[in-house]
Amino acid sequence: MKLLLFLIIVVFALYFGSMGGEQTAEAIATVDGKPIAYVEFEREYQNLVKMIQQHYEERLTDNLLKSLNLKQQALDNLIAQAITLSKARDWGISVSDAEVRNSILSFPGFQRDGVFHEYLYRDLLEMNHMTPEEFEAVHKKNILVEKIRELLQSGIFVTDREVHDLYVIRNEKINVQFVTTRAADLVKSITPTTKDMETFLERNGDRFRVPEQIRLRYLKFTATETADRVDLPETEITEYIEEHRDAWQKGTAHLTDSILRNRAISELKQIRGMQIAAKKARDAHDTIYQEENFQQFAAENRYRVHTTDFFPLSEPPREFSNIADFTKKMLDLQKNELSRVMSDETGYYLFELVEKKPAHLPPLKDVESRLKPIFIAVTSQRLAEEKAVSILERLRKGEDWPKVCTANGLNISETGFFLPGESIPKIGASEDLSNALVQLTANNPYPEKPFVMDGNVHIVKFAARDRIDSKDFETEKDNLKEALLRFKQENIMQVWLDASKAAMIKAGRLKISKNAKDL
Repeated sequence: MKLLLFLIIVVFALYFGSMGGEQTAEAIATVDGKPIAYVEFEREYQNLVKMIQQHYEERLTDNLLKSLNLKQQALDNLIAQAITLSKARDWGISVSDAEVRNSILSFPGFQRDGVFHEYLYRDLLEMNHMTPEEFEAVHKKNILVEKIRELLQSGIFVTDREVHDLYVIRNEKINVQFVTTRAADLVKSITPTTKDMETFLERNGDRFRVPEQIRLRYLKFTATETADRVDLPETEITEYIEEHRDAWQKGTAHLTDSILRNRAISELKQIRGMQIAAKKARDAHDTIYQEENFQQFAAENRYRVHTTDFFPLSEPPREFSNIADFTKKMLDLQKNELSRVMSDETGYYLFELVEKKPAHLPPLKDVESRLKPIFIAVTSQRLAEEKAVSILERLRKGEDWPKVCTANGLNISETGFFLPGESIPKIGASEDLSNALVQLTANNPYPEKPFVMDGNVHIVKFAARDRIDSKDFETEKDNLKEALLRFKQENIMQVWLDASKAAMIKAGRLKISKNAKDL
């Protein structure tokens, strides 16, 4: 029964959102001046995540969850919901309280022996942390959305011819011939000139641009510098052992008093050493900041000044890898400016920016060894595609398939009969190519374009279709008809939503202030 209630609440969630009404000052979009708040997006997103988790259970992986792009779905759901409700107002469509009441009273999840029971209704709402008022508001919007759906889908129907065509698409096998132009075959023919590579470098600067780099000088105050000179009262050692004895003993063999004492002394010296290092770093910071004398201060106090080589902030030296937010804190540091005190588990740091090198495009001589193979790979791929396009244009104009292929040194292969929806034999898996094959016939044997897969460019030609066995058509007809009807209904809804969204954006009625990737 909990599941039934959940289904009521989310029946439109995947398409129209959770219908939430909470609002905050942070709006991610507005429709007719009414905000869609971030809190609504967050609730919608979590609803989708929960549903996906329940569906996939242990099969759900982080990569799969990421590939579903649920943030974009959540944002689209909320915008679709707002558009639909806005259009309902435009068209004067509404839902009365009586309609909501009658719908709830008639729902089997709230009934026993065909009779509505108030206690079932309230108990189930309480289990789902909803008040009757909240549920009824959600349900009222769901009914309104359903009215819009029924209005838009009322004229949709499926013909027997469409059903048979779908059966054919799902069951008819096809055989195609194909030739392949390969980028690898053209590599040896490419000898780039200096001018070619300079032009390529200019057009593809982002691939080779050297990022901004910085060079730092710094002081490091470590716990180990003072830890050995720390004097620890015996009472402090004893108290520390008693405080940590149970934790240290847990899950290990019995530790002797000597081992416990040595561990306590080591940890206490590290703690005291870090405290002393922190004070030294703070005192140094205050003095250097006021007197602006980094190197003079270090010389007077006999501190060693360390200096880094130039490095990009995206790849800081390994020795700074455990400093929290190191890159972020260095990002806005100006030349000769002193940083705040920073720390890792070994000690404390003070940094001064020595110099910045702005991002720049290096001269060709500095990147030629890296650029040349990329230039050859990109050029060979382009030439293979251009060659395939040129050949296909000739074939589509009626030139002889074997002659054109032979003249271009291409060997004709054949797939054998297969279902176009599956991986294509001897070629591989390609949704675009599979969709194109469905359109091919003896009178229209070539697709409009070649298809690139793993560096190879394929030109295909219709060979034959296998005669379909229609003996199972009558058995599958009703299911196919229902599936096709649902597809057409959902398609008309999506077309209507897309058109309404574009029109409302153009009219200024819909304003989207946040992209899903930024949420």
